[in-house]
Amino acid sequence: MPLNIPTYNLFDIFYSIQGEGFFTGRAAIFIRFSGCNLSCSFCDEPNHKKTGEKYTLNQLLDKIKEFDNCQFIVLTGGEPSIQPHLTDLVNALQEKHYFVCIETNGTNKLTCTPDWITVSPKTEKFIFGDELKLVYQNQDLKRFINLPFRHFFLQPTNFKDKLNFYSLERCIKIIKENPIWQLSLQMHKMLKIK
Repeated sequence: MPLNIPTYNLFDIFYSIQGEGFFTGRAAIFIRFSGCNLSCSFCDEPNHKKTGEKYTLNQLLDKIKEFDNCQFIVLTGGEPSIQPHLTDLVNALQEKHYFVCIETNGTNKLTCTPDWITVSPKTEKFIFGDELKLVYQNQDLKRFINLPFRHFFLQPTNFKDKLNFYSLERCIKIIKENPIWQLSLQMHKMLKIK
């Protein structure tokens, strides 16, 4: 592959259902990028720091065609925002009439305009989007509820791939006390699907 062709560092491309947040249960093509700018102790994606495989934009678009019955794409990671040519990819997908969602930790400003932005903040400073999906770590939630998101999801912290019932109970209590929040479970992990 010539050095001057833009590439994307991917760990995986697969077709499944969205297991969490606003679009839970919807069929989706997942493009999982390698690499992340953070190292969170509770990260549920063990491959986020692996090198992955390099794809050109055309190779990636050709690979996506294998799932020709779906027009809903989730760009996830790792951290999608650290991909240097993310805007080119989002634009190319939207030109082909895909609905493009980005799942980000929100620490980097996006240079593209996806159709949906899910922010799962891991630091004090983050961008805004359509959906805030907070992995509950006993944070003070007051600072989140007036932020300009359309949807607020609280997700229990899991023990690896097992549901943490203590965290779930805390989340349910919080949601009942403040109904701006909705519960987000990692349904794909509970169902043991990719």
